[in-house]
Formats: sequence, structure tokens, C-alpha cells
Amino acid sequence: LAIMSQQLMSPALPADDAGAAAFVDAFFAADALPTLLAALGDERPREGVDGGTAEREAVAVLLLLQSLSGGHGAVRPRLVAGGAVEALLRFLPAAARYDKGASTGEMVDAAASTLASLALAAAAPPRIEQAGGVPTLLRLVESKKPAAVAPAARVLANLLRDEPPAGLPEAVAPALVQALSTAKPSAVVDLLSALSHVHGVCRNAFGGAVLAQLAAGLLKAVQDKENHEGCLASISLLSQLALRPEARAALAEAGLAPALRESAAAGWRCTELLLGILSAEE
Repeated sequence: LAIMSQQLMSPALPADDAGAAAFVDAFFAADALPTLLAALGDERPREGVDGGTAEREAVAVLLLLQSLSGGHGAVRPRLVAGGAVEALLRFLPAAARYDKGASTGEMVDAAASTLASLALAAAAPPRIEQAGGVPTLLRLVESKKPAAVAPAARVLANLLRDEPPAGLPEAVAPALVQALSTAKPSAVVDLLSALSHVHGVCRNAFGGAVLAQLAAGLLKAVQDKENHEGCLASISLLSQLALRPEARAALAEAGLAPALRESAAAGWRCTELLLGILSAEE
């Protein structure tokens, strides 16, 4: 099923692809979701099933759910209604039981990435909050494990849209900023996306020491020319922050201007424009 889903539900296909929709309908007609979610949460030893087999089963279930959650066949609301959000949130802290295998990072990545996709369904955010999902996600962001940090940041980014719960932006901002300061290049874009969403829904979430730390993290991202996507994402957030006088002061204190001038000298028009905003008189 996992292999079939990857073939039939490629991200390159439109969301209303007939083959993908037929697979989704067949999956739910067979009442397969409860069985798969039960297998994902089953920590009891089973006769004739060793640890390696149980690990491979978990990987297959997670890959199937990840493929399904891409959105083909209007599947996300059906997965949410079937309890996938709660099952994934229960699984993430328990994934350490597979530490003896080589797939722990892959499983955490798949579980959190699936949750990030499901968070785009209208019914998912309140269920994530009610299941204690935000503290679980913040622990993953703070873990400094690349396989956990990036997808957990994506979940938080997807929760920070429309009208997020009161206090959520302020609650997640410090952990995201701290993670940015130590992040591996593979997690930088996801963290910056989440931070941009924080700023978009609550401009006051960054202030004082958090703002200063964010400025330092953005400087690090701008200077990493090998991570082109991370550099562009940092400039996007900088352009938002630079509209506020207190943020301009923090960015200047962190030494952003010299790094941006270097990019502008290389022909980056976006940094030239950003330098103009940063030079605005108070």
C-alpha cells in the first residue's frame, strides 16, 4: 500500500487526479485507517514479530500516511476525522523505542511531515491543540535533531494561519528563534517559514532578547551563501521586520548591514532595497 500510494499520489499530480481519488476511496472503503493507526500505536510485543519487523511495519504505515496526506482525493479531512492527528501525536514521543534501529529519524520525519500536511485541514488545528500537540512539537523543535526540527517547524507554521489560538504565536516564537541559532542548513528554511508566519499573525511576538537573538540568527542565514534558499528566506523575513523601528535597531545592532551590502554588491536587488529600508531615519 505504501508503494502504491507513492506511485499513485505523486506531488506532481493535480489534487483531483482520478487515479489518486480512486485509491483514496478504496482505502476508506476497506476501513483500513483504524487498523493502520492501531498498528502504529501498538507497543505490545507480538508473538512471532521481532523488533526489526515491528520497525519496518511502522515505517511502511508512516510512509503510507505521508503519501495520503498530500491532499489528493480530499483526503485530509477524512484522515483527521479518523483520528490520524491524535495517533501521530502519540507516536512522536514514543518513536524513541525504535532507537536500536536505523530508521528513527526517518519515522519522526514522516510522522511530523504528515502532521504538517494534516494541519492544513480546517478541523485539524483545534484537535492538535486539544491533544497537547503544541508542547510535543516544541520539544521536537528544541531537540536539535534535523529530522525532527524541520517538519515540526512546518506543523507550527501551518497552525499559524487565519486566526490562530490566542497566545500561540508568543508561545512558539522563543523556541523557533533559539532553534534557528543552532539549526543545520536543512532546517533553516522551515524555521524561517514558521517565524515569518509568527510575525505575520502577531508582530509583537518578537521583542527584547528574543528579537536580538532572531537578528543574530538571520545574520547567520544571510552569510551562509551555500544555502541559497535559506539566504532568500531570511531576506524575506528581514523585509517584514525592517518595517518596525525597534526591529531595525536590533538588525543594525546585529551587524546585518555589512552582510547585506556584500549581497547587494553581488547584484542582489532585493538586498539593495532592504538596505534602503534599514537606513530609514527614526
